[in-house]
Amino acid sequence: MVAIEGGTYTIGERGEFITAPRDNQKRRITVSSFYMDQYEIRNVDWREYTNWMKQVFGKVAPKLVEKAQPDGKVWREELAYNEPYLEIILRIRLTTNIR
Repeated sequence: MVAIEGGTYTIGERGEFITAPRDNQKRRITVSSFYMDQYEIRNVDWREYTNWMKQVFGKVAPKLVEKAQPDGKVWREELAYNEPYLEIILRIRLTTNIR
């Protein structure tokens, strides 16, 4: 994991655009420090890992196996259509729906 230092920056309109509406007000955003993986992991590699976890620890530590599964609820948004990501890429079947 790599530490990413937080900071504050200005987001929004930076200059005057005559042909564009001025509906993007400048505002300051603060992002807290966080950690990020140094290396990218492909979905197929993660599925292989979770399958291995299930085979090795499925009977003795099912909660550990459950924690290794990706949280598909973060992909569900009220106004977004992310079902292909859930069903094809991550192959997650969820029982809860956002309504």
